[in-house]
Amino acid sequence: MGEETAIDMLHREPPTTLLKDRLSRLLPAVTRALDEVEEQIRRREAEEGLRSFGSGAQKEAERLTHFLTVASHELRHPITVLKGYAEIWRRSGTS
Repeated sequence: MGEETAIDMLHREPPTTLLKDRLSRLLPAVTRALDEVEEQIRRREAEEGLRSFGSGAQKEAERLTHFLTVASHELRHPITVLKGYAEIWRRSGTS
């Protein structure tokens, strides 16, 4: 019986009836099944972490966009005034 079959049987049958004639293969099969469960748990935790990070990154992007919008608006008026004064100065021929 291969490890795949042993793992499938672990999921279906109580371990006391499993592999009575080949107990030496039981421990590797159980170890592999536990490793698979641990990997699933790690994968699930990693996916949750990525979702959490993505949510935080989205909020930061929104805050940055808001800041840039406000800063752009606040800078636009003084720059327009400076451009106007520069144009007046240029037309007056003052050096």
